[in-house]
Amino acid sequence: MNAPTHFKQQLADELNARATSLSAPAGHRALLRLRTPRRRVALTVGVAAATAAVAVALPQVSGSHSAERAASAPHSTASPDLGASAAPTPQDTLRTDGLNIVNADYAVQSKPGGVVSVHLFNLRGAPGLQAALDKAGVPAKVMTPSASCPATGHTANSPHGSLLKVAPLSGFHRNGARDIKPRAIVPGDHLLFIPDSKSGPVTLLAITLVRQLPSCIPAN
Repeated sequence: MNAPTHFKQQLADELNARATSLSAPAGHRALLRLRTPRRRVALTVGVAAATAAVAVALPQVSGSHSAERAASAPHSTASPDLGASAAPTPQDTLRTDGLNIVNADYAVQSKPGGVVSVHLFNLRGAPGLQAALDKAGVPAKVMTPSASCPATGHTANSPHGSLLKVAPLSGFHRNGARDIKPRAIVPGDHLLFIPDSKSGPVTLLAITLVRQLPSCIPAN
């Protein structure tokens, strides 16, 4: 880093020599002029060396400064901002692959094509079936009709989706099993399973699609 200082000293020496040559007697000017090219060569070499030294020094300083800035910059591991629209939808939370729950009270099994088979054998299995559907992320509710329900009937309150897409007719089996396609449920809609039983074995598991779940189901 002493290259600029050396350059200034060499330039000063050259200027002093030049001033001396101009004030010297005429008889000595020729000798001094012969030495001038040699000094100019030295000056040129000195300038080149100084320039090279500065050129080498500047990237090093710049690199060190950049490294310091990079080291002092906070490291962020956050993912790119996706906005409020990136909030998970019901379809994003579905975990319907690999379901295989079969016991004496209910069954929930995965089938090819995103189909889930639901079967309620006994009314006491309703809480277990509900827990399995919740764990799989299926927006569905198992509700047992109750004689104490003050409502006189049940309305489907205009779902946005289609029940035939969610529960196609081919998925209604004679043994009481029901095949559903959870990914066909429109966000905001809910499947409603209504077992036709007051206690004990379930002979029928009715399915409907609603926009808003009712507080209770009246008994027929």
